[in-house]
Amino acid sequence: SPSPLPEEKEMAAPLVPGHNHVPLGGGGGGGGFLPHLTRGLKVSPAAVESFRLLDGLGSNRAVRGVVEAVNRWAAEHGAAPLAADPVEAAGELRLPQHLGEEGRGFNLCGGEFRRAYLAVQVAALQEINRFILRALPYTDLSLVDEFSTLSEGVRRIRVWMFTALKRRILNDALEATIYSAAAGAHKKYVGDSVDLDVIAAGNVTLKRQTDHKARRTVYGQLYQQLKHRPVERVFKIGPNDRAFKANYVGMNAVDAGGPYRDAIETMCRELQSPALPLFVRTPNGRMDAGRNRDSFVPRTSSKSLLHGALYEFLGKFFGLAIRSRFLLSLNFPSVIWKPLVGDRVTEGDVWDIDRTALTNIEPILALVKQRVSEAEFDAQFRGITFSYCQCDGKVVPLSTSDMEGPGLGL
Repeated sequence: SPSPLPEEKEMAAPLVPGHNHVPLGGGGGGGGFLPHLTRGLKVSPAAVESFRLLDGLGSNRAVRGVVEAVNRWAAEHGAAPLAADPVEAAGELRLPQHLGEEGRGFNLCGGEFRRAYLAVQVAALQEINRFILRALPYTDLSLVDEFSTLSEGVRRIRVWMFTALKRRILNDALEATIYSAAAGAHKKYVGDSVDLDVIAAGNVTLKRQTDHKARRTVYGQLYQQLKHRPVERVFKIGPNDRAFKANYVGMNAVDAGGPYRDAIETMCRELQSPALPLFVRTPNGRMDAGRNRDSFVPRTSSKSLLHGALYEFLGKFFGLAIRSRFLLSLNFPSVIWKPLVGDRVTEGDVWDIDRTALTNIEPILALVKQRVSEAEFDAQFRGITFSYCQCDGKVVPLSTSDMEGPGLGL
């Protein structure tokens, strides 16, 4: 048989002394391109080599397509992606059913070459996932990119992580921090009772009022009664547990789960209405143009200590939704949830909530690229100040020194 290619020798070389390499190709052959591509190629413990291999074999979109395919295949077969044989998994991937939108380019490949191509990518992805699993105990994902190179690197390749691995990491973290009484309960845990005046809360919405002091709405009443209770007892609970028992004042309702769900749904409706001074509809929604017309963004003028406490209280409900698996019916665009998960906000995210924002900046960027002088810049934008209309409709200066007139320095 022909001698291994130089690239194959490099990948097969032991990078960690004493490590027992697992052959990629197994014992299967059969002719075609499969034996040639997999001959001598072994799964290396060095994630750098796997990363280089993935980067050379396909685009980032194509690699995400393979991840999506493996996730679907593993869900159908009840298999663990990290323990699966790469060649076997690649042979059982059905195109285009498993690949979906991200991997449609693979439909152009066929036969043994396609299987070998996918097998190499699956093997490299497995090693990348093993590396991430080993590195996570030493990684603080709450750190910003400029502060931790390791955290930034893990976040950037998280789209290459298998869903099963993500769920394992998340479930381990949730189980390690669950409230002890909820963890040891033989039946579903239910928190302390909370008295809710739903009639007073309904009048706020009916009369189109705003609960500025957070005392009359359901959300405000929950905040006032839960803010001093231990966070562990209320929010760090298990799946299908209830954070509190809803007691509707003046009603003979017994909370077996229905009033609790109704209180959460009412709270979400209040947050996305003028009943609370926390969120407003996106600029696209107010103009009835573009995307995310039915989404909501934080009200930028709500900056008091009470507003900050109310936003923080909502963040606890986000954590509660993840733990109890009771989802919140909140419609937030990517510009809101991306910072919460450590992702970067792009120009496209801003465009998706305010299609006029970048339109106003494009003429300025065009002149900056032309390297015009300050006099030419001022002549072009004479009479225009550096101000911006916020999501709540208020016009604010971008810089206090620039409100007098135009200038190059923002």
